[in-house]
Amino acid sequence: MVTLEWNPGAREDFDLAIEWYEREKSGLGKRFSNNVDSICSKIRSHPSAWPTRGKGIRYCPVKDFPFNVVYTERPSTIWIVAVAHRSRRPDYWKKRLNDLPK
Repeated sequence: MVTLEWNPGAREDFDLAIEWYEREKSGLGKRFSNNVDSICSKIRSHPSAWPTRGKGIRYCPVKDFPFNVVYTERPSTIWIVAVAHRSRRPDYWKKRLNDLPK
């Protein structure tokens, strides 16, 4: 099975969003975390299920939250590049693509 790896910036995106939601309402951060974990499992099992949007980048929406899990495939690894809010700071994560192994 293919490996799923997180870019450090993506992990930071994820952690910050969990913290923010948890501050807003107790338990909401956990719900967000569970939804992202569920999406990551689906991505790992069926990485090509979501359409590409230029240069092999795919966006998978997080259920019930305004976030996408942004990822790309390498030969034996799926890299999570960002957990990005759908309407804030578009494309801020693109520079992370330069840090990924070829």
